[in-house]
Amino acid sequence: MPTKSGAAKPNVSSAQSLPPKKVARRAVSPATDLVSSQEVVPQASENDSPLVKSERSQLLLRATAVWDLPLFFIPNADFGTPALDAEFLSEGPQPLREPRRIRQPEGLPAYLGSLYETPLLTPAQEVHAFRKYNCIKYKASTLRDSLNSARPSKSKLDEIERLAAWAAQVRDGIVRANLRLVVANARHFADADHTFDDLVSDGNLSLVQAVEKFDYSRGFRFSTYATHAIRRTFFRRMSRKVREKSRVSYATQELLQEAPFVAQEEGVSLSQFELYQTLIERMSERLNERELVILRARFSLEALGEVPTLQVLAADLGICKERVRQLQNRAIEKLRDLATEIRAENPVDQFFSE
Repeated sequence: MPTKSGAAKPNVSSAQSLPPKKVARRAVSPATDLVSSQEVVPQASENDSPLVKSERSQLLLRATAVWDLPLFFIPNADFGTPALDAEFLSEGPQPLREPRRIRQPEGLPAYLGSLYETPLLTPAQEVHAFRKYNCIKYKASTLRDSLNSARPSKSKLDEIERLAAWAAQVRDGIVRANLRLVVANARHFADADHTFDDLVSDGNLSLVQAVEKFDYSRGFRFSTYATHAIRRTFFRRMSRKVREKSRVSYATQELLQEAPFVAQEEGVSLSQFELYQTLIERMSERLNERELVILRARFSLEALGEVPTLQVLAADLGICKERVRQLQNRAIEKLRDLATEIRAENPVDQFFSE
């Protein structure tokens, strides 16, 4: 019985995903046959040529990467049965007629329009896709458990990598067929504090995680499970925002008590400093999450310490340094506009300059 951790089932062959081949058996001793079947890579020797050493090093690097592959799977008692595996790994049921085209919602960004060209999965197609996805990962995990990490077999590495790539292809197909769930929920929850693009980004990640955890054998539709997962992600995001606003409000009360002294130290008028405090309290109304992160880090708005460089922030956010600079400048410009709306006197350049 397979487990979620990928424990091997006895007498399961890694070649079950391929048609059986007739192989002529030669008369050998059991020990010789075992070594041959495992395709053991010889241990390193001082007399090995540089080419042999290089090939061995490449195999060890590939083995390390294979052990890091995420091969968690939802177990099924039928996995490992040759006849059923052939059925599970087939193309699966096809629709009886051409699926009807779904009209794209109005106001949807152009880059998301292609989502509505991907047909939804029928219930039968959905069950087959998830069963196939988990069966492939079961076979890859079982084969990996038999791998000798010190002397890995090249043929086993080839097969594990092939199965992992196949599993990723099946997973991506499931994700593409359900991405419109993310869009529909993001349109419903988007507001001034949570932009549509930010919600789509979070929702996409939640959808991929839902594909990994969904147990198709329970009889529920994946769309129901994924919708709950996406909405939980959005609710957690909103809860963080509420807590963040509470912290800012508390910090503002402390700053108000120190305002006369800080204003004197900074060389600005008390009215300017009070406006600055108002901007800090209200800037989450105008700035998106990345802009807030950048300003708080670059101008030490939450904690004292070493100010991170643009390059460091770029690495943390997964964007280029120039993009961080653009977002910082855009955020400061938004604060200028907010300051103008609140009061004619504008302290932004006084406090937000490098």
